[in-house]
Amino acid sequence: MKKLRFQNLLLLLIIFFSINSSLYAKSLIEDQWQQFIYAESLETIELDDQIKIRFEQTVGYANLGNIEEAMNELEVLKELEGGKFTHKLIKDYIAIVNEDSENLFLLNFLAFAYYANSQYLSSVSYFDKIIKLDSENFWAYLYLAIVKGELKEYDSSLELLLRAKEIEENEYLHLLLSLAYYKKGKYLQAMWHLGKSGNIAVKFLR
Repeated sequence: MKKLRFQNLLLLLIIFFSINSSLYAKSLIEDQWQQFIYAESLETIELDDQIKIRFEQTVGYANLGNIEEAMNELEVLKELEGGKFTHKLIKDYIAIVNEDSENLFLLNFLAFAYYANSQYLSSVSYFDKIIKLDSENFWAYLYLAIVKGELKEYDSSLELLLRAKEIEENEYLHLLLSLAYYKKGKYLQAMWHLGKSGNIAVKFLR
């Protein structure tokens, strides 16, 4: 089996997330993510504001399963800031979340931003908060499992994936279960789940 890494799997889920929204458990705020999908042109907006808007769009698109736009925004962000766009965003979001500690949008922004900045322990703390407030959010369990994998906490990662399986089951879950079992040396289970991951695994292993 080709060696898989937890790093970049968050991006993988965004890139290949194409399952119809009726097939997975629904977050409390799923319908509200649309407010972060801006229609107006960003050409006349200052760079710092562009970065913030585009980052929020990216997280919004990821939560709505809009593949093409999420990919486009990620590429633009990398070009604007060389991939280091998260530093100022984290500082800004922290200042706001201190006044609104249960705002699921802010918690999502911080969880994703810390992950992108390789600050995995901080990312874990915010994904934990998201799950406590939004316990049926299937994707939050998967994202947290990915971050736990980055920390080499494979038992915890597997436990989160099995909890997610109680909510919903799809190809992305099977791909992550395959990786988790592989990391734990349980190769038969890893191969079985890899087979259940369908075209997602095929595309990733190219």
